[in-house]
Amino acid sequence: MTSYCQPLKPAGSKFSVQEAISELHRWLHVEAMDIVRVEQLAIAYGEKMNEVGVPVDRVFKGAVVVHPQVGVMTFRWEKESGMFIEKPYARYKKTTKERIEEGELDGDEPLVSLAMGAPYVRIKGDDPNLPKDCEWMKKDGYVELYGLPSVSQNKTEKGKLEGGYTWSTKQQGGFTEEHIEIINGHLLDLCTVMRYHMKDFTMETLLKAYLGEDAGSRVHGGEIERGDGLIIRSVIWFSDIRGFTKMSGELTRHELLEVINGVFEVTERVVRQHGGQILKFMGDGIMVIFADNATSFQRDSFSSEEKRNLDEIHGAKLCHKARTAAEQFQREISQLKNEREEAGLRGASVGVGLHYGDVSYGNVGAPGRLDFTVIGTSVNLASRVESQCSKLRAHVLASSTFVDLDNAQHLWTSKGKHELKGVSKAVELYELGATCTFLFESMESMSLLRSPGGHQESLKGSMMAVSES
Repeated sequence: MTSYCQPLKPAGSKFSVQEAISELHRWLHVEAMDIVRVEQLAIAYGEKMNEVGVPVDRVFKGAVVVHPQVGVMTFRWEKESGMFIEKPYARYKKTTKERIEEGELDGDEPLVSLAMGAPYVRIKGDDPNLPKDCEWMKKDGYVELYGLPSVSQNKTEKGKLEGGYTWSTKQQGGFTEEHIEIINGHLLDLCTVMRYHMKDFTMETLLKAYLGEDAGSRVHGGEIERGDGLIIRSVIWFSDIRGFTKMSGELTRHELLEVINGVFEVTERVVRQHGGQILKFMGDGIMVIFADNATSFQRDSFSSEEKRNLDEIHGAKLCHKARTAAEQFQREISQLKNEREEAGLRGASVGVGLHYGDVSYGNVGAPGRLDFTVIGTSVNLASRVESQCSKLRAHVLASSTFVDLDNAQHLWTSKGKHELKGVSKAVELYELGATCTFLFESMESMSLLRSPGGHQESLKGSMMAVSES
């Protein structure tokens, strides 16, 4: 008697329809469950379909996800190129029906058809009425596309869809009825396994969105014990909106959130671009770290010699990244402030404080409520440096430790030594060039910082606006 967990026939042999469905059932519930990444699963699945005799050259999956910005994730695998593409689409408030009625959708797109109740879609590449969304079929030599909605235990409401799949082939004549039977026959197994992987994918993306890229990955990977963590050498960045207390008493809740989110959006984009990661949003403030992910940079402790050796190369690079990020950040914040004020809206100025040193990076908190963050004297010092921005009328301030490693002393101007709360010795502070500050403010007043394109457009789309191209 053949064991359930053994292949029904040796690899490379011809499968009957029922044998192919059984083999896919076995593979999906045994081997596919051990695959970690969605990308790896998509590639392995495409290869497995060809192994059991279904000539699939392209697999497309669209799925609704739980994410603060993303409404739908799409995944596409192509056999010929071996390419895997992951693409997000923002949430969309209108229903599919409304979008069709308003002309935003044609209504014949594969996933739109499935959302509107079609049990399946079957499109030939030489169809004279080929949907615009499928023009790639003719261009890339695809003969046929077959699509099915995801199977869900919940009754699908017309115009809404949990997800959907399409399989495409370049084989002459397209899919045979036997191929279609195999695809239909293993759909429930495919949806069950993909739902598991999508929940794991969603969990990881949510952790990264709320905790930060690195911290989210660590928690998802199992670093969840209270006290877990390492000492890392990093740049710590604190920033907050100037005059926020006064502003909060003068603006409505909606207006205040608009200001905060505008500042946070610029911060996240610039910091990410320069290799930093946001660890905390704190009211109107943000805590960021710039750290090297190399193993040698994260340890239980560092000797004085190890610190010197690391700082000479890695520390200097991190401080350079943070300083260039701060320069770009101030330019973009000045531009945003100028644009908002020209439109009759409230703008915001932001102070940034920078320091470099050891921080404890890991899980802290109570048994019932943990946080993945950084703590230590360097964190406190960076916060205190930033707190001096308003007093010294500076956009960006840094400690002498940071400036020494940055190796760009000509860009920094000493503001003297200052007593900082919670810091035992007076700290010499440096402003990112008074000339730079003057330049920012002068360019603001002359509107030289405006760009014709304005802000980047946010992604637009939904489950029903997902393009297969």
